[in-house]
Amino acid sequence: MAQLDDGYIFQLGNIIFNQKQIGYVSEEGLVAGGDAPSTTQVRAAQLGNAVVKTLLTTPGTNRFTFTLIQLLGENIKDVFGGTVAANGDYTAPRVQAPMEGKLLISAESGHKFKAQRASLTANFSNSISLANTLAIACTLEILTPEAGEPFKILAPDTTEDLTDFLPVEG
Repeated sequence: MAQLDDGYIFQLGNIIFNQKQIGYVSEEGLVAGGDAPSTTQVRAAQLGNAVVKTLLTTPGTNRFTFTLIQLLGENIKDVFGGTVAANGDYTAPRVQAPMEGKLLISAESGHKFKAQRASLTANFSNSISLANTLAIACTLEILTPEAGEPFKILAPDTTEDLTDFLPVEG
């Protein structure tokens, strides 16, 4: 059955980064953010210093933040790097560096958000207590690819091939 595209994108389905499905995230889901574009106003003396043009000086950024709460070894490795032993023990990399890869976000509304190139950074957050669990705060920043569009929002029931974004079986 076709899903209605009413323009409302809601309820996180899953996050796939670098062809790996990220584990469960906190109830806040993905929080959109970024830096607003900045502009410079051009003023004309002949017009009493009225603004005659606005120039874009920096284009701004687009990013999502989320909190990973399912801290299985593979999930931690997918956001921090490092290794996971056969028994599930996680070992951090000597130096943690931002990861880069393709990003696919699916919403239960049927929409998908895909980016050819994104950067993921992560650090521990929350607490270990009766009221909270240790988590990992993650930031996904959309980067400009060498060619093509930085991101695309796909309507429900799109027929676009997403094979290059999906997890690799094996």
